[in-house]
Amino acid sequence: MYLRELKKNYLNLNLLLIGQYSFYIGIFFLCSALPIAAIFLLLSTFIAIFKFKREFFYDKFNNIFLLISVLLIASTVYKSIFPDFNDLENYELINNWVSLINWLPFFVFFRASQFYLKKSDQRDKFIKVLIAGSFPLF
Repeated sequence: MYLRELKKNYLNLNLLLIGQYSFYIGIFFLCSALPIAAIFLLLSTFIAIFKFKREFFYDKFNNIFLLISVLLIASTVYKSIFPDFNDLENYELINNWVSLINWLPFFVFFRASQFYLKKSDQRDKFIKVLIAGSFPLF
């Protein structure tokens, strides 16, 4: 029984370390190699969602992002059902859905990145990695 709990804690610890380091690697490549950064940031986001699934949507300060997401979805559905073509002549309805798909991942990533930036030493390392990753841009 004790060995099973020890293995479970070890797996959870390794999963958090993988998420933390993939977050740092994604931030490092953010300025210079966006596809590589996207892969690592998606991995860290999925790990944060998997690890903290109960805590993910229950933070009272981030409920505003949940509300904005619901409003964005409702607005997109409303504009798709009742289009107003008086505003623009050649406007396609698919642009509403593309813009929605463009914004929602940013809200999810913002929430997931908070798990990797809780402590001050994590934030310090984040700043150092971000500055180091921006040197190829200069």
